[in-house]
Amino acid sequence: MSASAGPEVAAQFSARERWITDERAERLRAASARITLVLILVGLFLGGWEFLKWATEAPRTTLPHFHEVVDYLFSINSQGDVVWLAIGRNLRLTFIEALSGLSVAIVAGFAAGTLMALSRWTGRGIMPFVIGAQTVPIVAIAPALVIWLGTGWETKALIAGFLAFFPIAVTSARGIGDVSQDSLDLMASYGASRTEVFFKLRLPSALPYIFTGLEVAAAFSVIGAIVAELPVGSQEGIGVVILTSQQYFSLQPESLFAAIGGACLLGGAMVGMVRIIQIVVLRGHRAQELS
Repeated sequence: MSASAGPEVAAQFSARERWITDERAERLRAASARITLVLILVGLFLGGWEFLKWATEAPRTTLPHFHEVVDYLFSINSQGDVVWLAIGRNLRLTFIEALSGLSVAIVAGFAAGTLMALSRWTGRGIMPFVIGAQTVPIVAIAPALVIWLGTGWETKALIAGFLAFFPIAVTSARGIGDVSQDSLDLMASYGASRTEVFFKLRLPSALPYIFTGLEVAAAFSVIGAIVAELPVGSQEGIGVVILTSQQYFSLQPESLFAAIGGACLLGGAMVGMVRIIQIVVLRGHRAQELS
């Protein structure tokens, strides 16, 4: 019996190895396609920038050349610092605020989404408050919170978390509640408890929804952190740099474009971080299913 089982085990192992190899090749092709697409979009953006300046004959005080913005990044500011290093320090603070706010939003949003999915009455009670909170403009809430709680990074993280809460709560509720009745009946036939159903069925099936919400929330957290830095009293952060650059735009327009570019890179880095975590988590989940 062991002799007959040997070829079957070898065949299964070989099939799994081929599947892993094919999956790696597919991921490599997908990554190459994404990188190529990004490079093409960057080229189109820069080409469009220069074409717009050429077509409109815009002066430097309205639209500088891209290379002028790059040159400005390597210049020395009034404090004696290299500009890109100074922007990097402000981006680091904004990143801490956005990441802290996103962490709070993940905990609160997932908890609210779970309650909305598992309890119909609780969901009907919570959802109006969740939607109502998102209809209030963040630019109206941020100054009031800064006045009440101060200009510390904790306040800005709270504002960032407020903005990031909604997409996580909604996608968590949708994913956890979007389970077929046949799957629930199958788990019930095995005598699974509600906890086992949640962790072995609902949560795994909800992961794609949750990570989709996390990508949106990551971008929103950066927006919230920047908006929280704009009220009077803030001393650091990329939002302060943007506000200061706007005030002196006619004298140094490159500074505003450099600050906006830094904010875009920060938002992209936050979303990219979530996607990397998604790849690792979903890959581990698939490997666990195959084992």
